[in-house]
Amino acid sequence: MYLENLDLSLVTKQPTRDAELKFPCKLYRMLMETESKGLTHIVSWHKDGKCFRVHDQKAFVEEILPQYFKKSKYRSFQRQCNLYGFSR
Repeated sequence: MYLENLDLSLVTKQPTRDAELKFPCKLYRMLMETESKGLTHIVSWHKDGKCFRVHDQKAFVEEILPQYFKKSKYRSFQRQCNLYGFSR
């Protein structure tokens, strides 16, 4: 999935006490943490850093999504990506 003109300052800021992390922040954190945990065979950044790819949809839904998002259906995840300007 691709996103044009991503402002990383929006996703690297810590949330306020009462604020829940927004989807782009969760997505960024998920991608950074999966990379540091060696899970890039499941999901990873593209080489240019402007997009990411889910390599193993089944493992992504079972192992990754529940750790970062309330909804654990792949279609819901795709819908959220689309709402924030990502495209296939």
